[in-house]
Amino acid sequence: MSSMYLVSAKALRAIDSGRSLKEYCSKVSISKSSYGICCETLKFRTVINQILIESRINAETLGVDEYVLVIMIYELLFGKKKIAGGGTVKRMLMDHSEALISSLRRIMESRGISRVEDLVSNSVKVATTMPKYIRVNELKLSLMQGLEILKKIYHAAEIDPDIPSLIVLPHDVKGFVSLPQVKSGEFIIQDKASCFPSQVLCSNMLLFELPFHHLFPLDPFRRLGRRWKYIRRLCRSRK
Repeated sequence: MSSMYLVSAKALRAIDSGRSLKEYCSKVSISKSSYGICCETLKFRTVINQILIESRINAETLGVDEYVLVIMIYELLFGKKKIAGGGTVKRMLMDHSEALISSLRRIMESRGISRVEDLVSNSVKVATTMPKYIRVNELKLSLMQGLEILKKIYHAAEIDPDIPSLIVLPHDVKGFVSLPQVKSGEFIIQDKASCFPSQVLCSNMLLFELPFHHLFPLDPFRRLGRRWKYIRRLCRSRK
């Protein structure tokens, strides 16, 4: 079995456990190809589940890992249209390939579509056109240093007009999760919406002239994460 499928399956499992793909990829070593397969599988996840139900195929009866199965079905039906490598899982899946393909055809016919791309929901299509964001961790790197690094790789990179320390990248950029600055913590992959709570909190403190050196911010809903780190950075820069 291709190791690429195993790595992608682990990422998919992490997402189902409640972690974001960006967060997971910033903590582990994952290749561009594995990251790409995981992202594409997520787009077709609902359809793949429907195909499994209609074809009466499941990981338990086949005795395989459910996430590896989903990744391989994506590759067979929507990706390269073939499964790389060898192994028992591939052989078992290929034995059911006709049933899987027939289920896909029936679903497409029932929806009146001829392209597999049209199986993706409108919300997913909109999400794929949204810009990518990277926050510069100014506890380790200045904003302008971060922008300079990113502009050498992505010429269209620019500073976000609303959130200080956030850099906007085009929606179709690839490979930024593997940047060495992400691994070192100088860059933090964080969506714009996730930055707003920290920014609003600290802006209100400035408005009411609350003393930052007596500040004890609490985030009781999750473990210490990106929002907490961003609050810490904002507080330190305004002491």
